[in-house]
Amino acid sequence: MTREFRVDRMRLSGDGKSEWRIEHLPGSPIGEQPYDLNASAQADKPIIQARFLPKGIASEKDLQESARRGVLKSLAFPSIQIADSYAYANFGQFVSGQDRLAQERWRNCPTPKGFRLEIASQPDTDAICGRSNNVVLVFSTRPSGELYCENCQEVGIPAHWTSSRSNTIAACLQAESRLRDDSAAAKQLFVQWQALWKKDGALILSKEAKNAPHAVDVLAAMIAPKSRAMGFIGAAVLDPEQLLATAEAVDALSAQQLVRELDASLSTATLVEHGGIYPEPAPERARLCAEVWYVRVPAFDANVGRSGPPTSMTGYRVPKEGDFVRGAYPFILMARDKTGRMRLAGVSKEFIDLAAQSALARLQGSASSTASQ
Repeated sequence: MTREFRVDRMRLSGDGKSEWRIEHLPGSPIGEQPYDLNASAQADKPIIQARFLPKGIASEKDLQESARRGVLKSLAFPSIQIADSYAYANFGQFVSGQDRLAQERWRNCPTPKGFRLEIASQPDTDAICGRSNNVVLVFSTRPSGELYCENCQEVGIPAHWTSSRSNTIAACLQAESRLRDDSAAAKQLFVQWQALWKKDGALILSKEAKNAPHAVDVLAAMIAPKSRAMGFIGAAVLDPEQLLATAEAVDALSAQQLVRELDASLSTATLVEHGGIYPEPAPERARLCAEVWYVRVPAFDANVGRSGPPTSMTGYRVPKEGDFVRGAYPFILMARDKTGRMRLAGVSKEFIDLAAQSALARLQGSASSTASQ
């Protein structure tokens, strides 16, 4: 699981001191609470591929009315959120539901007609379907796209469910369709962003930023606010050892060598394909509609050609247009502001691991040159 940096904002004071702090965001609308307040999902931070709500509880108004009438226990959507081999369900929200349904993490077991949910405990320890002696809920997909649960009413929960997206995700769909039409324009916007990075990227990745009067403006021009990229920058400046610890690297590599390689890699990257809108689970970040862009970096190509991709990756091939695939190819996240300008919103672990591999190869090459002299 990718480690996440919890640094959200950089503030440079006029007296030459630099302070990084966590920004406490205001409460999100009910419909945009992280993972519908499912505690297991909030702990696991999965990528949600699909979300379903009981028929008749599709809006905040429906939710409030259901709670008022005593159908639900609290103001959290009783959703089913699908994430690969797991589903995160809030069945315990139903007053009429049996106590054993309070389990929040379930195994997602595909069937010819839909899927079956089986109670699960810890991720990656019991993801084998068909071994549950507990509750098993059977869902089938209707031609309308609606889900029908064959045995849910027997345990006190609704039988009919409809596909749903959060308000934020729905707002990003238009941006996702736009990506199919303007790849050439996006690549030009990236070139404009990269020109800024080549000029000042090394500055904002260093502690020297605190002595630069224009550092705040530079950061604002290149990095999307409240994005994952802010955490990446914060780690590079404040705790590069932490950044190194997240990469697939060896002891011979220093944190500063990795930071320099990341700077160079972002300076030489080119966009090759988009992977759609990043399925961001955190509402304050989802509003950015960050775009997944697979990038080609000459140094990455050279090193993978010699020694293969890092073990954290399953291959080294650009996914198809619009597909978001982990472990396949390095990618970054780019977000557009209201003027259409691109800003960095995130740097993938795949990118960081490949940069570490390149930095190590560069170090070894330098050592070989020195030894031969």
